[in-house]
Amino acid sequence: MYSIKVFKVLTRNDTGETHSHQSGITIPKKVADTGIFPNLGVDVLNPRENVLFFDENKMGWEFQYIYYNDVFFGKPKEKAHNEHRLTCVRKYIQENNIKSGDSIWFSIDDNGIRHIGFIKQEKEEKNEPKKIVLGSGWHCVKI
Repeated sequence: MYSIKVFKVLTRNDTGETHSHQSGITIPKKVADTGIFPNLGVDVLNPRENVLFFDENKMGWEFQYIYYNDVFFGKPKEKAHNEHRLTCVRKYIQENNIKSGDSIWFSIDDNGIRHIGFIKQEKEEKNEPKKIVLGSGWHCVKI
């Protein structure tokens, strides 16, 4: 049973459709603080951790979760970063034919196992549970 799921409507940049050099999905602070992703602090410059998510077919997918935090290490504010990113997701997106406008979701169950899935844009449910908007294309559903 999942206690919370977070959803992101993917942009063309998230899916690689723009062929940008930018890598990964930005994870807003509200999403980073849900407990789904590891807690990465400010003691180390740009800490990262491999995270394993299981899809609906029980296949494991390993991604990198990074906290770009050079704002705390003396970088000039106008050039500094203070953001979380999930990288190495392109293979998951490509193998599942996920496109911009589709949603990707993340969750963690009561046993600490992380889960991932997606919803194609045309198949989204009209009667889904109440959404809590987290910002920038993100929302969560309390279950």
